[in-house]
Amino acid sequence: MKPVNFLKSALLSAAIAMIIPTANAQTVAHWNFESAVNHNTTEPVALSDDHILQSQTDPGPGGPEYVPDISGNENHLVQYDNAGAFATNVPYSVTPQTGDKNQFSWNTKDGYDLYEQSPGADGNPMSLGELMSGQTHFTIEVTFKQINGGGFQALVAHDREFGDSGDDDTPLGTFWLGISEDSKIHYYSYNPDDTISITDDTQTGFGEFGVGPFIELDQWYSVVITGDGSKANIYLKKEGDTDFTLIHTHDIIGLAKSSASWTIGRGWFEGPADSFKGLIDDVRISSSVLAPENFLASPAPKPAKTD
Repeated sequence: MKPVNFLKSALLSAAIAMIIPTANAQTVAHWNFESAVNHNTTEPVALSDDHILQSQTDPGPGGPEYVPDISGNENHLVQYDNAGAFATNVPYSVTPQTGDKNQFSWNTKDGYDLYEQSPGADGNPMSLGELMSGQTHFTIEVTFKQINGGGFQALVAHDREFGDSGDDDTPLGTFWLGISEDSKIHYYSYNPDDTISITDDTQTGFGEFGVGPFIELDQWYSVVITGDGSKANIYLKKEGDTDFTLIHTHDIIGLAKSSASWTIGRGWFEGPADSFKGLIDDVRISSSVLAPENFLASPAPKPAKTD
């Protein structure tokens, strides 16, 4: 897709700085859907329930409004269609790990996704593609509520371009984390050496079957996948649970080598397919392996008592 021509002025940087917290050195991208910015005016957008994130045309790539990457790395999210919107239906009023207010989530409106576009070479400190391409150590977190089930529904995915890791003769992207047609969590990932790592190792690379408990409709969950260059662990936490549960472990080398965009709410296959139908909140991608007690949906560890 054509990159979005974000303004790269000091005014834009200042506008974003006013609405984002200090970046974590290990956090490559974090979208909490608590704000939006108009890149034509550099002004924050006033959010309300059902506010539609405006795209350039209808349909069309990018647009005058985007969801800022609060890591500070400028991997902002834009929308292809004028359809998906912000919602006041949230999993928690305060993000457990950070203590930040959580007033909005992203409503895919039955299948309208977002895709990441960094502003380009002009002062971008860390692009998502540069840091995550071939990355062996990573953590990917997403909180979601599925409203309509059925089919394959992507939560977080990574597109591929011709010549990237993977098979140029198939329409698969390089990474996919979502809910499979049997209402369970599923992921697949091309390794940097073009082999494929999937949850269901007796099935095909298309991954017809998922892992863990059945995902209930209209129920908030947080799912996290970590990779350490050897094993991929998948953790799941249902609203009301105290802790995350490890639901799957699988061999993995690392993430694929690809400079293509990451997508939120679609992406098993290339293009606008396999879209998620529900609400998404607090998506974070890190270039390190986080422990469950440090996940966004986990309460921050209490400091040790001192005498």
